[in-house]
Amino acid sequence: MDRWHQEEVTETVLSWDVVPIDKPNDVNVVFGQAHFIKTVDDLHEALVGVSPSLRFGVAFCEASGPRLIRRSGNDAELVDLATRNASAIAASHTFVISCGTGSRSTC
Repeated sequence: MDRWHQEEVTETVLSWDVVPIDKPNDVNVVFGQAHFIKTVDDLHEALVGVSPSLRFGVAFCEASGPRLIRRSGNDAELVDLATRNASAIAASHTFVISCGTGSRSTC
């Protein structure tokens, strides 16, 4: 008995949703995709290594279980902003970084 079988796909459906993002003028926002649950820790370490004065927040949408949003950062407002934007996007394996500009330090 053959374990594998092939089916012909005759139609592919793709849809796009436009999601409004909260982006104050003094904040840079970075969106990305990753597949490792430790992504938030890795991004946090990388951003801390950029500059001791960098202010940032990171949020990562999990794909398994209750689909939590992991978050981290060194500025509570930027962590909250990244978390709200990640929640609005609500796509697993995506992350949002919010970095302050001007007086908050540039990302």
